[in-house]
Amino acid sequence: MILDALKRLFGGGMEPPGGISCEEAMARIQEFIDGELDPAEAGNVEEHFDVCTRCYPHLKLEEGFRKRVREALRQPTVPEDLREGVLEILEREEKGEPG
Repeated sequence: MILDALKRLFGGGMEPPGGISCEEAMARIQEFIDGELDPAEAGNVEEHFDVCTRCYPHLKLEEGFRKRVREALRQPTVPEDLREGVLEILEREEKGEPG
């Protein structure tokens, strides 16, 4: 098994990793990360990324990017003057005062 992986990695004349080309793996990267592929296709894509030194960095970059976006969305920062303005409008609304 290790020998087969090394042959695939170094182009030993065998089929591409996971039986799919780099182009196919990259075309499915979003669906793979989102868990939207059927199990067989996901397995092929995962196998490709596990052994392909060209595609693996793209997978890690995309996963890292998504992680940072999720973190940023959890901690939104609002400028203080905007926050105060919104609170002021809400207070006026509660009191029935015109905007």
